[in-house]
Amino acid sequence: MKLKFQKTFVAFMVSATTILSGTTCSTDRSEVGNYTAASSSYGILAEKSLDLLASFDLETWGTMLSDSVVYYFPDGDSKNSKKLTGKKALLTWWKNYIDNSGIRSMSIENASYLPIHVANEVRRGDISGTQVIAYFSNNMVYESGAVSVKMNFVIHFDENRMIDGYYTYYDRTPIIKILKEKSVPEQFAIIHKKRYQLKFTS
Repeated sequence: MKLKFQKTFVAFMVSATTILSGTTCSTDRSEVGNYTAASSSYGILAEKSLDLLASFDLETWGTMLSDSVVYYFPDGDSKNSKKLTGKKALLTWWKNYIDNSGIRSMSIENASYLPIHVANEVRRGDISGTQVIAYFSNNMVYESGAVSVKMNFVIHFDENRMIDGYYTYYDRTPIIKILKEKSVPEQFAIIHKKRYQLKFTS
């Protein structure tokens, strides 16, 4: 992950947490400036979506996604990061990743969820609308070994409470390293590049 992208998320996380400190995620929507504490139900939905993804239950996970969902990968900055657009493309990518990467399991641990609503862009890099800032450790077991990576997601919701955006921030280095320790994932990396380079947009 590029440093610029990481700094953007950290600044956003610190600002939102500081501004909303002392508020609760209930129907009493405490507001400070353009930040509003959203209902805790969004935190529950965000947690459910990550648990479904971690358990590889793509069919059920798909029912939580809008048809136009956009999934941003942790490459580049907020303007040119790689992304997948549309539910079909996203589900297809994850199915192929599960089938070909050698991953055996994922588990979400030590997770925290902060549901907020941003009225409009307060600062460059902010995302307007209702969203959940999620911070957690993703423990992944591959054929070639296990790795735990701290991840930050911003999970964005549309007006129908469907997920229409995943903004992901984490260091992929430990994952890349463990995949390179086995020849099959290396072959997958080549397949992955050829299969999906036309689906990524920026």
